[in-house]
Amino acid sequence: AYGSFPLYLLRFIQYVYDWLPWSDINDLRIVGRSISALADVAAVAVVYFLGRSAYGRREGLLAAAMASVAVIHIQLSHFYAVDTLLSLFTVLSLFFMYLFARDGRPKYSVLAGVFIGLGLATKISQAPILFAYAMAHILFLVNAVGPDKSHISTSERVRNSLQGIGGGVAAMLVVLLAAQPYM
Repeated sequence: AYGSFPLYLLRFIQYVYDWLPWSDINDLRIVGRSISALADVAAVAVVYFLGRSAYGRREGLLAAAMASVAVIHIQLSHFYAVDTLLSLFTVLSLFFMYLFARDGRPKYSVLAGVFIGLGLATKISQAPILFAYAMAHILFLVNAVGPDKSHISTSERVRNSLQGIGGGVAAMLVVLLAAQPYM
């Protein structure tokens, strides 16, 4: 159920610390807790950006305020639990999926694929987000998100959607295999 990315991340930080002359890091619990807390704070910021993009500034602030006082986030950010990293990757991928559904730029689909890949390399329970990824492309095709983009032709919509899916799935697989090579 658990991927290897969080362990590689912790080991990478230990490796970086080993090169610093003034530091000696033997207890990785503090580093792990710091990573978890930073991931949780970053997830709250991304919730704000997602809410602001979809509904407005006030709604983004309200969503971020609610996410910041969620008991599970507060509890898990005190430990090196992979769920805070998973939460960050989930919210980031949802943010880029929303941007793709709204604007149809393939780079947003690729970025969503990168964060889905990192999420899958963190914990396999990220897998159902693939349905949301497919839905984002369908929503762009039918012009269901954001302002009316009827000036974009159907062939251009299909092309952007296929480019997005191709690039996103490729990015997802590359990141997943790099972050969890023994999968």
